[in-house]
Amino acid sequence: MKILLVDDDAGSLRGMQLALTMLKHDCDAYSDPVEAVANYPCYEYDLVITDICMPVMNGFALAEQIRGVASTSKIIFISGYAAEMMEKQEAGEGGIFLQKPVEFCQLKEVLDNVFAESELKKGTNLISDSDSR
Repeated sequence: MKILLVDDDAGSLRGMQLALTMLKHDCDAYSDPVEAVANYPCYEYDLVITDICMPVMNGFALAEQIRGVASTSKIIFISGYAAEMMEKQEAGEGGIFLQKPVEFCQLKEVLDNVFAESELKKGTNLISDSDSR
C-alpha cells in the first residue's frame, strides 16, 4: 500500500515510518502538512495517516484539503490527546482514530482492515464493471 504519513514530531514520524516499512508498505513521510498537501496530487496514495495537532495546519484541515483532491481517500488520524480524538469522533469526523503512541500490532490490524476493505471495494467494482458489459 502507498501511504502518505504526516506528523510534525520528528520522533513519532520516524517511528511510524519504520513500522510502516517493516509492514512492507511504501511510505512518504512529511513533517510539514502544507508540503504534504502540495505533493499529494503527484502520487497515488492508498492511505493518509496524519497527526491531528500540528502547527500551521492541523490534521483535520489537511484531510479536508486532500478530500478536495481525492474524495475517496482513506484517512487515519493519530493524536496523543484522547479528549480531542473523542470529541472529533462524536462530531462525526470521517476517518479512523488512533491514540499515540500507536502500538505496532494495533497499526498492523488497522492497516490490514483498511487494505481488506479496499480490496473488497475493488472486487465489487470489477463485478459491477463486468455486469455492465
